Amino acid sequence: MPFSSNKKLSKAIHDLPGLPDALADLLVRLADDNFSMQDISAVVARDPGLTAQVIKRSNSAYFGFVWKASTADEAAPRLGRSGLMELVLGDQLGAACAHMGPGGNLLWRHSMATALVSRRLAERLKYEDPSLAYTAGLMHDAGKLVINQSFTAEAAEIHHLVQKMRWEIAESEKHVLGVDHTEMGLLVAKKWNLSKQLSEIMTLHHRLNAVKNNRRLLMIVALANALAKNCGAASYTDQYRCEYTPDVLFYLNLSQANVATLEKDAAKIIADSDDLLHLS
Repeated sequence: MPFSSNKKLSKAIHDLPGLPDALADLLVRLADDNFSMQDISAVVARDPGLTAQVIKRSNSAYFGFVWKASTADEAAPRLGRSGLMELVLGDQLGAACAHMGPGGNLLWRHSMATALVSRRLAERLKYEDPSLAYTAGLMHDAGKLVINQSFTAEAAEIHHLVQKMRWEIAESEKHVLGVDHTEMGLLVAKKWNLSKQLSEIMTLHHRLNAVKNNRRLLMIVALANALAKNCGAASYTDQYRCEYTPDVLFYLNLSQANVATLEKDAAKIIADSDDLLHLS
């Protein structure tokens, strides 16, 4: 029978760990262009742990700077708004997944794989902000956190429908709970005060025709989502092969031949990043 208790759903969202004050304040400033990088660096500097993370990331070989940053004011601009958001939300999602048991490991693996492939696609397709594509890929399925944490018995039934009956994930969730992970994703986005861009990706990645803004970003994440699943990084065990949506390929000007190449590339990205795809 469909689940329809708003009281239980409200409790599930309430029980989802919120963001520490410094991170919540940081995300507000990252999403608002009225705040300067100096304003953003000041928030980072208030939290010693966050400062250490930002400095460490900014000094990594990825950025290629000769001189080492030693303060938040020096390090934060190197990462930029999208890079800081990537760092903060990656840690938050990882911490939430770590409390979910085996289901959390699968969700983290799929989320990280989708993030990495999204960034590679963004670079290949010359999307203007590959770091944002990474973060959107990372967060697209965050609504599943609520299902796996608060609806254990219902989640088992959903897994059965996906694995044994070959139902679509969102269809299975609707059948069992009355809502799907994209609707729960909207609630997560509100609780964590995420940007409209991320909220839209979390809410509409299974309803591509409903998107009004950020269409190119959504199509990149949708394709990365399918590639990750087909390359062994699905959020459910034994999930059947995912078809590539023609509308996505058409919008991104890709052919089936391109997809074969992209799938090989995605498989290599996932294989090369195996250490990142497991919760420590």
